[in-house]
Amino acid sequence: MGEKNYSTQKGLQAVVASDFYPALQEEKLATMLVVFASMKNNNESIIDARAEVEYQGKESQTSVYGHIPSAISIPWYTNLTADYSKFKPIAELKEVYKAVDMKKMNTVYCNKGKESATNYVALRMLGANVRAYDGSWHEWSLQTGLPISKTN
Repeated sequence: MGEKNYSTQKGLQAVVASDFYPALQEEKLATMLVVFASMKNNNESIIDARAEVEYQGKESQTSVYGHIPSAISIPWYTNLTADYSKFKPIAELKEVYKAVDMKKMNTVYCNKGKESATNYVALRMLGANVRAYDGSWHEWSLQTGLPISKTN
């Protein structure tokens, strides 16, 4: 039994046929154009989930250094306990996100959309409006002419 007394199983499980078809919820995803428009929209915010050194422009997984203008830095690992095994309690997550307006539309991004998933889930746990920029820094940084910011 797990921590909440949910049963667990090992090995192969029987698959039951169903008529379930997944449906994309487009309002939960942001495109590059949506993020570009969000930079100057006071009703929206952008959250960079990469490590602080990447946000500052000191390191990068691409050839471009910095972050999307107007983005604030909340690294993905700040959502998790010290051993990275689970999310922090709600009270601690509220402290992590104290600078974020939960009523605004918050767009999260990282390098390729994987690490920012922890920010997405944490914000959902807090009841925030949130969507993911799946293209993330990898897409943004490779587009010539898009604005880039750096912090010292």
